[in-house]
Amino acid sequence: MFVGHYAAAYVAKAVKPALPLWLLFVAVQLVDFGWAVLVLLDIEKMRVVPGFTEASQLDLYYMPFTHGMVSALIWAAAFGALYVLARRGGGHLGNGLVLAFAVFSHWLADLIVHVPDLPILLDEPKVGFGLWNNFWASQSLEVGLLIGAVLWYLHASRPVNRIGNVAPWILLAVLLAVQAASHLPSETVPTSDMFAAQALLVFSLLAGLAFWTERHRSGR
Repeated sequence: MFVGHYAAAYVAKAVKPALPLWLLFVAVQLVDFGWAVLVLLDIEKMRVVPGFTEASQLDLYYMPFTHGMVSALIWAAAFGALYVLARRGGGHLGNGLVLAFAVFSHWLADLIVHVPDLPILLDEPKVGFGLWNNFWASQSLEVGLLIGAVLWYLHASRPVNRIGNVAPWILLAVLLAVQAASHLPSETVPTSDMFAAQALLVFSLLAGLAFWTERHRSGR
């Protein structure tokens, strides 16, 4: 799953307006940030295989440190705890819990679409419901979740200037454009390092765009 992950960020923002949208964008993709770094370090393994499933060409055959259920829980707990410690107050525990859930939502969302490549503990056993084997079903789910969550976010916030009326729609358009571009045919098959580097760049740019969007909106 790609843009579907960001649905959890928008929902969390609507529920906890004090949490920055850009931080929630990082949270829901945190394990993929880690995954991309570990792929570049040749610790976790993947390969790009055109036609691997209808909706994904990624053979993610070894990623126990980021996409295991237990490891994802550890990432989530650590991220939430770091937020609470950084804010230096027990009053931020609720926000920390929401951040932790945003991180773990990544594994739950991946469970729906991935083929069985998500380990429970270390590298075995592996699970995945395999919705990526149906292109239209998986894409409808992702886009539907994203749009529904954006509408909730819009209802829970308001523009503070004219840009605030259009910024969320620009961000949504970019998300949908990136999702569409990821399915365009390519003349060359990217290496795992190329794909991981591109992923880091895209995740970072989207978080930056979320930061820009939020500058022009506030909670109701």
